Amino acid sequence: MIVRKFVKGALIQVNTSIQIKKDLAASITAERERKERRCQTQRQLQQGRVLKASQAREMVKQREEEGGTQLQRALWRIEDLRKEVEDERRKYANLVWSVENGYEDVEGP
Repeated sequence: MIVRKFVKGALIQVNTSIQIKKDLAASITAERERKERRCQTQRQLQQGRVLKASQAREMVKQREEEGGTQLQRALWRIEDLRKEVEDERRKYANLVWSVENGYEDVEGP
């Protein structure tokens, strides 16, 4: 009788802890998503002086016109990454050439 109650209590605690773990994971995920959404919408437009709503709207409009769309910014980032990869490939090729030709002690700029 006592063993059954003990086992029943242990099972209840296990089920409760599993549910708490799931709830905590869901809460953390929701908080992370909320934070990401908040960061996407909250951009600083200026520092200092008072900013009127009409000025803010105009600044946002101007920033969108000058900065391009998200697609354009993504394309610029891809191009920058491609250039970085090409630079690293070139450095690696130079290093391989140096080792093959006996210049392994030579240091770059």
